Amino acid sequence: SALQEKVKQSEVVANERDTLANDVKTLTCALDQARSTIESLQDQVTASGVTADLVTEKDGEVSKLSLEIESLRNDLSKACSQRDNAESHAEDVEKDRNSIKAALQELEDELIRVRDDKTKEIERMKTQHEDSIARLQTENELLQSQHDS
Repeated sequence: SALQEKVKQSEVVANERDTLANDVKTLTCALDQARSTIESLQDQVTASGVTADLVTEKDGEVSKLSLEIESLRNDLSKACSQRDNAESHAEDVEKDRNSIKAALQELEDELIRVRDDKTKEIERMKTQHEDSIARLQTENELLQSQHDS
């Protein structure tokens, strides 16, 4: 059903969100490690010009990791938004389903009432006809007996 499909989509989005969150944590750790490495290398390298090259190289790595983290954060935000939309849609579907269920119950109750009313009316008419037939038979027998005598 559409509701089950939306629930599945919501679960997929939630799983993607969790995966992205773990990726962000992993990249954040890698970023911290790179920064730590840069600081350590800056302390260890002499003033022979190697420091500038290493710093530039490590700064490039840090920048690349920062961009990846930002991209993952954006993906996570989109995934959360999609999940929220899916949950909202699922709630709307559930409300619609409940409204339809209530309307069907009202219709069923009305049909039962009409059926019961018609059954009573038919029974009343049947009784009237049976009474009329009995009366006519009695009159017929009376006329028959008068005719015979």
